[in-house]
Amino acid sequence: MAMPSMGLFSIEDPSKKAMHGLGQAADTYAAMDKKGPEAPKKTVGGGLMSAAGMGVAGAKAATLISKSAVAGPWGLAIGAGVGALAYFLS
Repeated sequence: MAMPSMGLFSIEDPSKKAMHGLGQAADTYAAMDKKGPEAPKKTVGGGLMSAAGMGVAGAKAATLISKSAVAGPWGLAIGAGVGALAYFLS
């Protein structure tokens, strides 16, 4: 915009422009900083599913390694214990 008396152009103050956008920037940052969804709570059903899965895996592994009739139940018990413990400690 030309100044009529001198024929010079006016220069916009950048600090005013920056202060004008500061409120919008703060609102945007606050919206991005909201909490995300929380992890679901641990349940007994989840622990049982984890124990069952690890129990079957433990029984299968013990049977493959040992070829003994006793290895299956021991592998099942150890696997179930490890699965339940891992679920509740995670």
